[in-house]
This record gives sequence, structure tokens and C-alpha cells, in this order.
Amino acid sequence: MRVRKLFSLTILLVLLTALTGAAGGAPLAGVCIPGGAYDPACDVDHDGDVDIFDVQLTAGHWSQNGVYVSDNNHNHLGQTWTGADNPITIQGSFAGPALTVNNSAGLGLRVGTGGLNVSSAVDDGVLVGTVGGDGVYIYSAGENGVRISSAGGYGLIVGHTAYDGVFIVSADSTGLNVQLAETGAYVASAGWNGMVVEAAGGDGMRVVSATYNGVYANTTQASGEWGFYTPDKIHGSNVLLESVSLVAQVSGAESLTAGDLVMAAGIADPLPGSTVHLPQVQAAAGAPGGVIGVVEGRLALTARPRPASALGESAAQASELHRAEGPAQPGDYVALTVAGAARVRVSAADGPVTVGQRLTVADLAGHARALRTRTLDGMIVSEGAAVIGTALEPLAAGEGLIWVLVNVQ
Repeated sequence: MRVRKLFSLTILLVLLTALTGAAGGAPLAGVCIPGGAYDPACDVDHDGDVDIFDVQLTAGHWSQNGVYVSDNNHNHLGQTWTGADNPITIQGSFAGPALTVNNSAGLGLRVGTGGLNVSSAVDDGVLVGTVGGDGVYIYSAGENGVRISSAGGYGLIVGHTAYDGVFIVSADSTGLNVQLAETGAYVASAGWNGMVVEAAGGDGMRVVSATYNGVYANTTQASGEWGFYTPDKIHGSNVLLESVSLVAQVSGAESLTAGDLVMAAGIADPLPGSTVHLPQVQAAAGAPGGVIGVVEGRLALTARPRPASALGESAAQASELHRAEGPAQPGDYVALTVAGAARVRVSAADGPVTVGQRLTVADLAGHARALRTRTLDGMIVSEGAAVIGTALEPLAAGEGLIWVLVNVQ
């Protein structure tokens, strides 16, 4: 038996030597050459050595060819694969993912150059289930950070994030550009900002064309504050409003509460971060001139609580006006309804108030009353006082809050 093994090895060495000298001295495509160091690639039976048994396992398949299929009993840890025009392709029909990367210590997948291109996907192009840090982080891009040419459903959907749904630090042109999608950008829930644009060389957000609303905002606040908040001016060619409110500062010595009629009392400095001066107001009484509107409620400059890692807000935006409980004291801010339906304090001391009656300022501070009328030569003549609005509810006697269509004239 030992002689037979030596004879077989001799024949093998002769064959391998002949092959290594063939084709102009071209070496074998591999490391299994006579005299070479042990390499797992030559160990066919995976027993830790290269011997006659490895030769026997392959001798019966000499000169065969086909598609190589791994036995999956090896790894390539620490290796670096290089090449040109011979990419690694994973192709087939898999019940699960074609490629799975599990890493409990660092990145799951890192692309040095070349980026990531999903040419076609039956379901999700890129799906991020749960991550401890950033779902998708793009440090720098020469062109598009994320580009979605077309999507049958949502172009980009963010299910839930602890902070920003989409955060764009800087963009030389458009912060977010969606060419075509059923929904351009959809944020189901965000613990802080749904979308933040820190700086943009052009428009922070631009809606070129929309079948319905260019921008739609709806808050969960009972006060409705604020669907849109900005210290800057808003320009529009046509504005459709249900009511118009104005911010003012309380003057005088008396506090103001919701429903009080107020009149002009001076001018106040702009709010922090704004350039627009505010009117000062006080409770209206007696003289009907100078009435501005009706108090909706007290407003307070409130510092927004924000997470330590939340970015995208300057110091001027750190405090915002929000509804506050209690009466507005001198120096406080109030929201005034200057046009639209509002609850107004009304006095029926001069007689009952009926629906449709025009109202003016009463002698009782902060209250409205019906215009006084007289009959002259069979005609009903109303007094020439300034009108603050029209009653939408009746008040039979006493004092109370009723709905009034405010329209100061």
C-alpha cells in the first residue's frame, strides 16, 4: 500500500510539473503546485493535509468543467478582493434576502466609492428596519445625496424617528427635490421636526406644482397653534382665510381676558427675531373710536423644549408665542381677532341683543352692545357709532359671551 501511494504521488507530481511548464511556462491558476505551502484550497477533504486522498477525490472528475458551487465550509475573513471587469454577482431566486450582513459592533455595509445603485426592486429599494443611529447617512455627495427617479408608491417614507425625519444640513440648490412621486415626502411620525433645512443656497423647500395643496399643515394643539410659524412676512397673490388674528401687547393698568374688546393704546417693540412693531392695546369703553379687535387669549414667549441633539434652530427661533392660561397682565402679549367669528363680551343693559344686530362699544369696559336706534317720521335710525361687528347669537339680558362676526368699521 505504501509503495502504491508513493507511486501515485510520483505520477501526480509529474503531471503537475508538466502542466506548470505548459503554455509557455504559464503558472497554474491557483496555489496547488508541487512544493507549495499548505493551502486550504488544495485540501479537498478538509482534513488538514494534502495527500493521496485529495488526489483520489478529484481524479475521477479530471477535465470536467461547470459552475463552481461553494461547500460553504470556509470564510474569507480578512481578505481583500481586487479585480477589473469581473464583479461579484449574486443571482438567483431566494426566499429571503440575497445578501445578509449582521454586525453587532459597527456598520452593516460600507461603500467607499461608487455609491449604491438599486436599478430595480420588486419591493423596497432600500429598507432600514431598526438602527441605533442614523437610518441613512450621506456624508458628502457631488450631485444627489438621495435620488429617486420614479416610485410607484412613496418616494421617501419615514415611519418613525426620535429626532428629524429628514435633515438637510446644507444644499447649494434645492434642499429636497422630488421629480415624480405619488407622495413627494411623507413623514408619518417624528419625535421632533418632521423636516429641517438648516441652510439652502436657493429655496429651503419649493413646490413647483401640486394637484392639491402645495403645503398642508395640521397640528394636534387644541388652540390650533401653529399650522405655520415664521417671524418673516408671507407673500401670496390670493389669501383665503376663516379669520384674521393680530398679536398685540397689553398696556394700561387693567388685565385682559378672552372676549374683551380692545382699543389702540400705543406702539410696542417687535418680538425677538422679528422686525414688525406691535400695537399696544387696552380695554375699550365708552368712546367707540380706536377699537382694534377682540381678545382671543393670552400669549407667552415660550422656549421650545428640544432634544440635546436636535439641530436646525437658531437662537432667534428658540422662543415662540404660544397660548397661555390666565388673564393677560400689562406687558403681556395677546392674540386679537380683527376679522372673523369670535366670542365677544356683550352687555344687554340697553336692551336685548338679537341675531343680525350691529354692535358697538358699551360703557362697560371691554364689552359690546347693540347700536341704539330711534324712530323718526316712521323711519328707524341707528346712531352713528363705530361698528365692531354683527351678532351671530342672541343675548336676552345681562352680560355674556356670544358669537359675533367681527368686522371693525
